Amino acid sequence: MMMKKIIAAISALCMAGTVYASAENAVNAEPVQSEHTAETTASQDRIYCIASISKMYSTLAVMQLVDEGKVELDDPVTKYLPDFKMKDERYKDITVRMLMNHTSGIPVGLSINHYLYEDVDSFVHDNVFEIVSGLRLKAAPGEYACYNNTGFALMEHIVESVSGMSFTDYVRNNIASAIGADHTGTAWSLYSGDLGGTQVSLYRGSLPIEYPFQMTAGSGGIYATAPDVANFGSVFFTGNEVLLSDEAKTQMATRWNDNTKYECYGLGWDFVEQVKYEKENIKVMGKGGDLPYMNSCLLVAPDEQISTAVLTAGNGSSQYAGLMAFALMDVVLEERGTAV
Repeated sequence: MMMKKIIAAISALCMAGTVYASAENAVNAEPVQSEHTAETTASQDRIYCIASISKMYSTLAVMQLVDEGKVELDDPVTKYLPDFKMKDERYKDITVRMLMNHTSGIPVGLSINHYLYEDVDSFVHDNVFEIVSGLRLKAAPGEYACYNNTGFALMEHIVESVSGMSFTDYVRNNIASAIGADHTGTAWSLYSGDLGGTQVSLYRGSLPIEYPFQMTAGSGGIYATAPDVANFGSVFFTGNEVLLSDEAKTQMATRWNDNTKYECYGLGWDFVEQVKYEKENIKVMGKGGDLPYMNSCLLVAPDEQISTAVLTAGNGSSQYAGLMAFALMDVVLEERGTAV
């Protein structure tokens, strides 16, 4: 019955791409899954760039270091990245937490050599400190939240500086391998063939286009399959401490500011509150991602043990992926007797 409802939800929204809905019980995990693609040979090992959902991987990586006592969220970024400097002296007040909840005041993004075809290049990674050194803050650190990619590029460096390994190796060794996500990695993993699987086919209209490589791994360059992303979402379930302590997950799922006129960012999450679900005392967190021709959404209901990942290819947006993800979340909740 649940599978029929999931397929109906997919059909109703006319989405192309891959959908995986996971409703897991902490004791006996049996994921419920469905996949729908525009291609005739759908496969669960089809690999997408998950765009800004990647921010959840860099956030989780830093939070693991917090759990280990190697990073403090309210320490200044300069403690871990002494080469980080800006023209605005207020940069010294930026904390690790502010990078995660988009309140650093740093200008929005790094759009230099970050999206390549048939090639990988570490230019953005290697030059991020030089790039930001010429910038001034758009606001005082902690003043208000504004979506920001640069902060997560810096978090990538915090992971490397503290752990002593590349971000690619950290993701593979400390996140993907620990949860059996064999098709998860960065552009470097995909380019080298380490991920296996099959890259999703991309089209502009009816014409095929080359598969791009996203160079900003910490902010938007994780590659994965839909099952891997849904499985990743399950690590945020209450009581699942395979990768993170419940205390760390609670901090991530806490809204940055109680004032409702502001964005409801958590640490990494786009939102940690949804009125529709909170009316039923259900907490849902979410993160979306957008790149040209690949869009995505991850939703997690930690107490209900539900993780839904939607990855799409073609013309679309994370908003459309989000509609699908919410529809699938509702299917699972309804199957459990909760109508929202």
